[in-house]
Amino acid sequence: MSFAAKFLRRRRRAQSQAKDICHEIAVLMLCSDSEHIVKLHSVHETQSEIALILELATGGELQAILDNVGELTESQARTCMREILRALQYLHKKCIAHLDLKPQNILLCGGTVEDGLKLCDFGISRVVEEGGKIREILGTPDYVAPEVLNYEPLCLETDIWSVGVLAYVLLTGCSPFGGDTKQETFLNISQCSLTFPEELFEGVSAEAIDFIRSALRIKPCDRMSAAQCLEHKWLKEEAPSRYLSDPATEDAVATETDPEEEEDDEEEDSEDSDTSENKENVSCARNTSTDHDAVVTCEKILILSHHQQATLFPDAPTTPKVSRKAPPDSPPSVKALVKKFQLDNQEVIDVSPKRDAHQLDLPTESVPTAAPADDCSARCSVITCLACAGLSVSACRHHTSPTSRKTLVDQRITC
Repeated sequence: MSFAAKFLRRRRRAQSQAKDICHEIAVLMLCSDSEHIVKLHSVHETQSEIALILELATGGELQAILDNVGELTESQARTCMREILRALQYLHKKCIAHLDLKPQNILLCGGTVEDGLKLCDFGISRVVEEGGKIREILGTPDYVAPEVLNYEPLCLETDIWSVGVLAYVLLTGCSPFGGDTKQETFLNISQCSLTFPEELFEGVSAEAIDFIRSALRIKPCDRMSAAQCLEHKWLKEEAPSRYLSDPATEDAVATETDPEEEEDDEEEDSEDSDTSENKENVSCARNTSTDHDAVVTCEKILILSHHQQATLFPDAPTTPKVSRKAPPDSPPSVKALVKKFQLDNQEVIDVSPKRDAHQLDLPTESVPTAAPADDCSARCSVITCLACAGLSVSACRHHTSPTSRKTLVDQRITC
């Protein structure tokens, strides 16, 4: 049997990582009975590292498929989102927010997405209890929610924002808010500047677009829960047919049965039901005892680092650059507007009144020739000199003494 090993350093940047490692171990232990979350088998320690022996997902990361193919078909994307939301629904029932949903943290059980998916990497997950207010800046820039950037309390619906971004990426291969810089990306996220270009969403159903719009809401209270996402018309699975064969033939066979045989069948069913109830009671008792022991053990080691100093996306893994293709008639970006503003304001017109040398109480022989407007504006640290604004020389902080006055005149700082 094959396993995967995840090595975690005990210390990073001269700080102990013991609390974060214990937290991740506790979350994996709490989720040991989920089929959609990678399982933890054992933990081994060395002097410098801790190794987590995990279930092996032979298909690798979901990001590898996006790198090779570009985007998934709508049917494949729908299958992925169902698996991810089932894992997320399990986490949210235990009041755990993942806070780092992205293709790199989703593993494939086989060669295709139809073989199943597993959710992994709970290093920055948090337990979000009712009434608790957790404020931290963490996550991956392209998938982070607006409340994280605004330093507002985190909640379970913070993961739903990442679900909407993930659905957009799976269907198009592009990030909905990706900019040239992190600052531009954060601005797009905080304003929720969401577009659906025709060249990217050609062939995508209206239900898929409606799902993305419903998940990408600025206010967390306006977003769907994980259970509501699974009930959305884009992801809701149709109920299988109740009859596997023709119901008319089944009714005909039922009418031909002998009454005596029916009585014998009823007696056997009653005996089987009694034995099955006893077995269920025994199994339930065993499960409750084992679940209670597991919860007690996890609660002992579940330590949350809420009081640590928050930094801007600490140890956030780099996401491969995804170009943001905007439609041709879209408004210009922030970077283009700033560049245009700088070009329009290169020439500064000086409208301040001019002063002669005798009004500044300066020696006539030491007054240099007038400097060009560009040279003066480049050397002077203020837009208008205080002396030029009508103040006396003694009131100007640049002319406190004859020595400093001469130095300023030599450097041609006066206007």
